[in-house]
Amino acid sequence: MRPLLLIVTGILLTASVEACATLKTAAGEPPSDAPADAADGGDGVEDPRGDGGPPGDGSATPEGNGDPRWPQSRVPEDAPATSSYTIVNGPDGAIVTDTVTGLAWQDTAPTVLRTFDEASAYCDDLVYGGLDDWRLPTRIEGVSIMSFGGAGQTKLASAAFSAFDVSCVWTASADPSARATPRAWTLGAANITTRPKTDRCAARCVRGGPPLGAPTPKVYELTADAVIDPVTRLAWERTPPDTSTEHADAESRCHGLARDGRTMRLPSVKELASIVDETRSGPATAPAFGDYAVRFSTANPRWVVDLDRGDTFQAASGFSYRSRCVVSLP
Repeated sequence: MRPLLLIVTGILLTASVEACATLKTAAGEPPSDAPADAADGGDGVEDPRGDGGPPGDGSATPEGNGDPRWPQSRVPEDAPATSSYTIVNGPDGAIVTDTVTGLAWQDTAPTVLRTFDEASAYCDDLVYGGLDDWRLPTRIEGVSIMSFGGAGQTKLASAAFSAFDVSCVWTASADPSARATPRAWTLGAANITTRPKTDRCAARCVRGGPPLGAPTPKVYELTADAVIDPVTRLAWERTPPDTSTEHADAESRCHGLARDGRTMRLPSVKELASIVDETRSGPATAPAFGDYAVRFSTANPRWVVDLDRGDTFQAASGFSYRSRCVVSLP
């Protein structure tokens, strides 16, 4: 059947897969007397192997932090199947560039806690590595470099970055729900949620990617049994069951389904976070995905995405949640 094109309001993703690059030996801010390569000519360090191991056919269940490639319009078709990072050291600290998304990140981010407005101003005014076009990342950009392990194993950035010991980090994405106090999305070691803009969190700045502005209309393809995201090349189960199940049963159900000969699976945290529409709440997904304002399981143990508001958090073991299967398209 010919797919039906449905235009909805959403955010153009600038996310990537999670990966591991060459680890730094120093944690946090480097010593002031430590030698550093010149920011404009230092040697970058790149490891093309992601946390998920060698590239597969994209249909297997993600192992650890390995997620299928999320191609973007500005990424070459021959981009690696798992992400890699290039690290360039400079007098201010390192710049870590994700070679799949093209986003360049501030490595030695300050642990100073700021309000949302202060954090935005900090990134706008930042001169780092001789560059002055830094900004706060969007929610999904920040999620792209997070590491989702089991309970207590989550990190605010992948192993390619220096240690960053803070409880929350601001993003530029505003909370769309109608609340008396303005809120914005934050990243935390145990959750991804909104906070009042007067709260105090840290800021890790980014540069590159599409210009920020009004949400970009996004096109989904609807078939009789799937919602296809042409940006991430993920095909989602169109009508998930109304029953909640434990994690193992949800995995078994998805592995029993197939699309075009490819085995379906539970989505990773990052994949499920990719369908959160940052302009909507209750549900926090585009209309193409139906009215499912409930919590869904992910392939990452103990992690749940609440599609009512879009929050992501660690859940206690043994609880039952809904499941929506997914498969990566060629």
